[in-house]
Amino acid sequence: MGNGRLIYTLGSDWRNTRMLNLTVSGQNVVFTAQEAQQYGTFATGVLITRSIDSNEQNYSWGNMQIDATIPENSVIRVYCYASDSKLVSLDEVPVDLDGYIMNHEDEGKQLIKEHFRDISYLFHMAFSGALDGLVNQKGRYLWIKIELLVPNPSEFLLRNIRLVFPNEKLIQYLPQIYRDIREDNDFFVRFMDIFESVFFDIEREVEEIPKKLDYTVATGEMLRYLASWICLDTGGIPIRHLPDTEIRKRMFSAVSEYKEIGTRNGVLHYTERELGVKPIIVEYFMVKKMVKEGRDKEVYRELFGENPYCFFLLIPEEAFSDDRDLGSFIRALRNNIPAQTEAKVVLLKKRIVLDKHTYLGINSVIGNYNYVSVDQNISISYDTLIGGNPDEKQ
Repeated sequence: MGNGRLIYTLGSDWRNTRMLNLTVSGQNVVFTAQEAQQYGTFATGVLITRSIDSNEQNYSWGNMQIDATIPENSVIRVYCYASDSKLVSLDEVPVDLDGYIMNHEDEGKQLIKEHFRDISYLFHMAFSGALDGLVNQKGRYLWIKIELLVPNPSEFLLRNIRLVFPNEKLIQYLPQIYRDIREDNDFFVRFMDIFESVFFDIEREVEEIPKKLDYTVATGEMLRYLASWICLDTGGIPIRHLPDTEIRKRMFSAVSEYKEIGTRNGVLHYTERELGVKPIIVEYFMVKKMVKEGRDKEVYRELFGENPYCFFLLIPEEAFSDDRDLGSFIRALRNNIPAQTEAKVVLLKKRIVLDKHTYLGINSVIGNYNYVSVDQNISISYDTLIGGNPDEKQ
């Protein structure tokens, strides 16, 4: 069954309403600063809309839904007035109701209260103590009045008001005896309206499920829930600490990364993404001959060992900071390497260390030097450049 309803939403523009002790913040209605500061006390507020046009004479208004955050122990009353004409009688004088509601922008709070009181006789209670109910009014135009009594008014937030315009009603699918609109059938009609509201709300939620499952649209907890479906690799960072944009970026590249996981390219891309540097990977087969037969095989054996299932990642030491420590990176790296292999991370220092991982053009350079003489009182630091001969001493 198709969703046989049109929804009118009042909330993107609150200029068509008149408020007492309430104000607009962004796209939401909140209590004024003076009222919101009354912590622990009850604050009162009133909101009246100008006419909402159904474009149909003697239209039968149905369900209303209010999207709001209401503190506990609050009192909310919803009143409505419907008519085929915008003219009303005030002190036996015909007055345009919309104009009377809206044309008092510069008046003080007391005068606004008086204007609200003058037209209060027009409105009839629709529902109270709830955010969803039936209007049960007939007329082309509809005016809505909401009265609030709220403790801790700083916690109150009104997002929008929605009116349902049914193109089709469930009662139309019942036998004729149930479709008779009689006064003694009013309870059944109202009951079916409530059931219809619940039914269509569920139907709408079902129709919107594909949108909620779209990671490019989902936000907050829903986005993190979707990320858990694919066991998203967060590099050891708790997913709750990652911004939504970063999570979407990782989910977008997840398929290609899963295809490369456990491969040399996969480790390269993973390290580059997490640390922002491209590592040098040294595998056993690359140094096997030098370890077995090389003139400096003892040095190679000390640097790279003899385990054929172990490989080395050479990474500049400045790639790690307080935000990314070496231990958490290694733990996360274990999920991206081939099974039964071991990865060792070598931090390349910007200095020459004899018999250690020092590579010309990678973490060492040829440059100018200062002559250094070594005796029992002088030690050579890591950043000393060595070269020349004693004859060059000035």
